[in-house]
Amino acid sequence: MKSGVYQIKNIKTGKFYIGSASNIRTRWNGHRHALNHNKHHAIYLQRSYNKHGIDSFEFSVLEYCEPVKKILLETEQKYIDLLNPVYNSVKIAGSNKGVVRSEEWRVKQSLAQSGKVPTLETRRKISIANTGIKRSQETIDKLKLVRKGLKYSQEEKDHIYSHKYKSVYKIDAITNSIIEEYSSLKQAELATGALISNISRVIAGKSKTSGGFIWKLKNEIQCR
Repeated sequence: MKSGVYQIKNIKTGKFYIGSASNIRTRWNGHRHALNHNKHHAIYLQRSYNKHGIDSFEFSVLEYCEPVKKILLETEQKYIDLLNPVYNSVKIAGSNKGVVRSEEWRVKQSLAQSGKVPTLETRRKISIANTGIKRSQETIDKLKLVRKGLKYSQEEKDHIYSHKYKSVYKIDAITNSIIEEYSSLKQAELATGALISNISRVIAGKSKTSGGFIWKLKNEIQCR
């Protein structure tokens, strides 16, 4: 078992990530697992990995040192200060301070700890924060489980059900031009991250936008 400071480098761009570990081999395996499952905490490294693929990255040891936390962190900090790694979201060794969390992550963490049910406004903020995000199937499945616990009024349930399987247009809120068509509200939710309930409220005229867009049923536009 070897300990020390290492780097994960994109050989195409020259950008890299720096870290330290008491067991370098185990840590590297952990990095690869997280990157392969799109779960790495270093968002810039993850995005680059998704774009360029595993063959574009190399793992190397910068310096071996004693497996003592204080020494490891001090050595890691030395290289962070010296090389200024782009992929390190935080420039302080051993700290999570400054890591950017999504609005969705912060809200769900808060709700999970408090046991509260999110309001429509809270769900709207999550929707806006996630506009344009492309999710993996694993993430989509997890969101489905979270949404099973959401509570809606009977009026909302009736309205959602009546429109759930109808074709809907996503419309630019500024130009009022149609951007994309979805075969159902469910498909629109999965593609954009905007909750079905929020899209339904826009269709019903109770909200102006959801996810930053105007939403209208296809048959409503064609009948005009």
